[in-house]
Amino acid sequence: MRKIGTSFNVLHRSFYETYQYLGFIGKISMLWLLFSIPFITIGIASSGLIYSIKCLVDGKDVSINHFFDGIKKYWKASFVLTLIYFIFIVPGVLYFLALLSFPPLWSKVLGMFVFYLLILVNVLCLYLFPLMVEQNITNIPVLFKQSFRLIVENFNFSINIFIYILVITFLIILFPLLLFIWAGFVGMITYYSLLSLFSKYNPEKYNTILEVNWKGTFKPWES
Repeated sequence: MRKIGTSFNVLHRSFYETYQYLGFIGKISMLWLLFSIPFITIGIASSGLIYSIKCLVDGKDVSINHFFDGIKKYWKASFVLTLIYFIFIVPGVLYFLALLSFPPLWSKVLGMFVFYLLILVNVLCLYLFPLMVEQNITNIPVLFKQSFRLIVENFNFSINIFIYILVITFLIILFPLLLFIWAGFVGMITYYSLLSLFSKYNPEKYNTILEVNWKGTFKPWES
């Protein structure tokens, strides 16, 4: 098996691709925000977003039509994934807060256990939608099984990616304009994370190159 690229390589490559296709990433990010307004449709919007990114990475002549193509193709599985997510997260958060409000030590310890479970559920989401789109898997148990395996076998890598996404999300508070590309950037990170892992398990099919060359690219931060 080939060694996977570091999580920072994935972040760097994702940033480079987002910058190179900033206009398109901005468009699908706005579509994702629009279609996620009811919250329960976040998963459906995410399937369109990841499908658009896959088409972009595959070298297709992309347009916003790919966003809607992804929704049409994966909306059922995406909706089920969203329901499962909220069924776990909403009661989990409420239970966690309730446990922290009780004074006994056992309550605090149990609360921290619940907290780590909530983190695990969110880390699991890193791979669910990219897996669904990349391998065309709509079987929910299979998606969870494969995602869980990727996390267990690549735990440090997955946690690092999750932390990067948290930091990027936090930056929106400081720089609100980043909201216009946030979803696309995060989607790019999760998709390249999956490709990087696949290059470890199946290097013959997935030869993902994470190195980038900024030569000749306009870099306003160096101006």
